[in-house]
Amino acid sequence: MLEIIKNRFSRILLLFLILGVTTFAQDINKKINDSKNDDVILFGKITPEVFSDEDFSYWYQPEFDEYIVDSITISKVSHLINEINFTVILGTWCDDSHREVPRLIKILKYAGFNFDKLNLFAVDHDKKAGIENFEAYNVTFVPTIILFDKDEEIGRIIESPEASLEKDIVKILSADGL
Repeated sequence: MLEIIKNRFSRILLLFLILGVTTFAQDINKKINDSKNDDVILFGKITPEVFSDEDFSYWYQPEFDEYIVDSITISKVSHLINEINFTVILGTWCDDSHREVPRLIKILKYAGFNFDKLNLFAVDHDKKAGIENFEAYNVTFVPTIILFDKDEEIGRIIESPEASLEKDIVKILSADGL
């Protein structure tokens, strides 16, 4: 009798796990129609792999391919880069995001960044992402690149870097004393 209960419990647990993973997976890389210009945009949590989709690769790939990483500057913090988390809030409808996000991804790849420590969120024109507590990021312009040391924000790059992405990242990490 105990064996029957264990088997049923295992099956029910497995079903909940499958349903939970399926529901969670559906919320990643979500496409919606842009009410402003009738294009397809991303909304909510996304992964870098979504930029290979034809709806986004036309602007992502050329910028990624053509950007030359400032290897001298980024090498100053490459030993620290995996100690922090990056949260990037972008609009796939935004020219600044089209420029800065592919560059940042290329820099992080060059630096050997652990992409498990990258959170990407795509917003609509109202800077909403359909994610609980998203307002806590306090985003007014995109892209907004937020660097975290553990759970503490240590700096932001908003819309475009002051000097360059590499130099701004070095400045943030140096100021934090990592």
